[in-house]
Amino acid sequence: MGTLKEIMLLAFSLITIAMGFLSIKLLLNNLKFSSENEGKTKLSFGVWVTLLIVVYSINSTKTIEVLVETFDTMSKLNLDNQHLTLFQTSAIFIGLNIVWFIVWYYLSNLLSILLIGKRHALKELENDNISYFLVRGAILFGLILCFISIYESLLRIFIPTFNVPFYH
Repeated sequence: MGTLKEIMLLAFSLITIAMGFLSIKLLLNNLKFSSENEGKTKLSFGVWVTLLIVVYSINSTKTIEVLVETFDTMSKLNLDNQHLTLFQTSAIFIGLNIVWFIVWYYLSNLLSILLIGKRHALKELENDNISYFLVRGAILFGLILCFISIYESLLRIFIPTFNVPFYH
């Protein structure tokens, strides 16, 4: 189970990263077309994408930590459908990771309206307003850090329950 655990965790991590990049790309789909100016990407777009990747990575780190604990617990037990349970748990964690990130992305957009006013990201990108995207990224970063323990508790709800035999 030791080698299989590392292979499955590596596969899970790669899938999580790929799904994260895909979700970030979909969230930024309307900004990307106007971000290129004569073949060059605007600095504000690069800052915004970088901040989103950092925040998603923090979120994914907690997901992987809880999944490692789940794998360790399951490896100590002799279960019938152990591999299927690992795949199901991994799939649930990937989905929760993406949903959690997207929810806080949209909530940070609402909170940024309170802080810096209602501005259109597309216009700010055209003006190459780096400070606007830094503030939005800082709001998202702060929200993810403040609620990471709640996210961990949410992940632990979806850990499968095991009947541990007690020997006398």
